Amino acid sequence: MIITVEPVVLFIPDLEAAVAWYRAVLGVEPEVILERTALFRTARGGELLLVYGEGERHSGAAVLMCDDLDSALAAWRQWVGVVELECLGPDWPVRLVVLRDPGDNCLVVLDAASNERQRPRTVSVSAGIS
Repeated sequence: MIITVEPVVLFIPDLEAAVAWYRAVLGVEPEVILERTALFRTARGGELLLVYGEGERHSGAAVLMCDDLDSALAAWRQWVGVVELECLGPDWPVRLVVLRDPGDNCLVVLDAASNERQRPRTVSVSAGIS
């Protein structure tokens, strides 16, 4: 499940299609749906506001945190064209997936577990002072 997102506004050309897409991706119902907007709130209170853009595309981006990326990814893979990029190998410092919504907005979904395992790297620099 998506557990957090920084407050973000995304413009979409089709509110109905976007609400259905975000309902499935976020795993929550919209808190508010009005004529031109829909508000989703994640488990930890992050807000994602969708705004109808008069049928125009205004691509934006959002960064989300997921508590079980593997399970979410298994579901997302069933939708053709939803998953744009997977960075899951051991060489990546943080596991992440990039999704593309129906309005061409980009969602970077970070794996909360791999993010918590990361420790700040300490770099030691020695200056040869004589």
